Amino acid sequence: MKRKSFIGLAALAAAFPPAPVKPQENTPVRSGRKALILVGGADRGAYEAGAIQALTQVQGVGDGQPLGFDMVCGTSIGALNGFMVATAQYKTLQRLWRSVIPSRDVFRLKKQFNAIQEPESGILDRLAAAFTLSSGLVKNVTGILDPAPVRELLAEYVDPDAPSYLPFYISTTNITRQTHELFVRRATTASGRAKQSVNDALLASSSENMRIADDLLLRNVLFASAAIPVLFDPILIPREHDPQTLDAYVDGGVTQNVPLDVALLCADSLNVILVSPARVDVNEAYSSALDIGLGTFYTMQARILAYQIRLAYALGEAKLPFTAYEIRPARELPGGGADFSNQAVRETMWQLGFQDMVRGWVSFTPPANLPFDSTF
Repeated sequence: MKRKSFIGLAALAAAFPPAPVKPQENTPVRSGRKALILVGGADRGAYEAGAIQALTQVQGVGDGQPLGFDMVCGTSIGALNGFMVATAQYKTLQRLWRSVIPSRDVFRLKKQFNAIQEPESGILDRLAAAFTLSSGLVKNVTGILDPAPVRELLAEYVDPDAPSYLPFYISTTNITRQTHELFVRRATTASGRAKQSVNDALLASSSENMRIADDLLLRNVLFASAAIPVLFDPILIPREHDPQTLDAYVDGGVTQNVPLDVALLCADSLNVILVSPARVDVNEAYSSALDIGLGTFYTMQARILAYQIRLAYALGEAKLPFTAYEIRPARELPGGGADFSNQAVRETMWQLGFQDMVRGWVSFTPPANLPFDSTF
């Protein structure tokens, strides 16, 4: 039975490049190749982790054994999860979501803003903190959250020396150059290198902005992929051919929360783990600036996807055929996206992801006609 999916469909349709690359003679074919795509969603990454755990059991693989895909693509929290999949560290991934992350204050305000949310703070202290924030946002404050907890987590659990079993593509947004940018973490094992070489050949003529996430850049690239604008400071990364110049990067979800373009060029089976239901009547209430920031970000992503699907259908028939499969929750997941410390909520999302993957991937067929005034 096929489920109706509008937001998932929007993301998949948006993967069609406006000018597909025609395979050259002796270029490997993409037929029969599979891509795993992991989206952003802040604390909803717990749902992805549960789905990945079920997938390892279904495929009968353990740590040090790759899942049956030819590549992994990830954005934001999906990039952190994707790194664990590409390096076949499934136990570490589950430990992160079921014990480590709930015990860390990942979304922590910078010290100068703490008084805003502390009821025990005096009114003058809270006013002073609010004034500091409001004036800083137009002068010298580029993010309100302390980056230290995220950097500590990455330093502790992202090991650049870990073998890479699958080619891994990380979605980021370069706001200095105002463009979407992909980083590739190249596979290092024998089987992984074989898949990497096929990808390299298929992407040789691509116009994608892509560079290597080497050992020195890896943690910064993963942080950049998840650095929600205004909440986190932009992450500074040296330019590839001009290392003295630093470009500012933010969350890959700003430009492409479902990183499918590169997958579509390399595979004809796209397996996407999404963290929101197909279509819901949202009636969200916000209790803090952090919640408002996330709500604004998610609204922006939904609208971008809506315009992308309209454009994709306006362009006509796709030149790169593919089959799409997805796993997604049937209803809105608990939590507001920012509450990483609520272990009960994290565990609920993990279990939902696990159960949905056990039920199996769901395929769908795009509707024959899509009116331009549709909402998603």
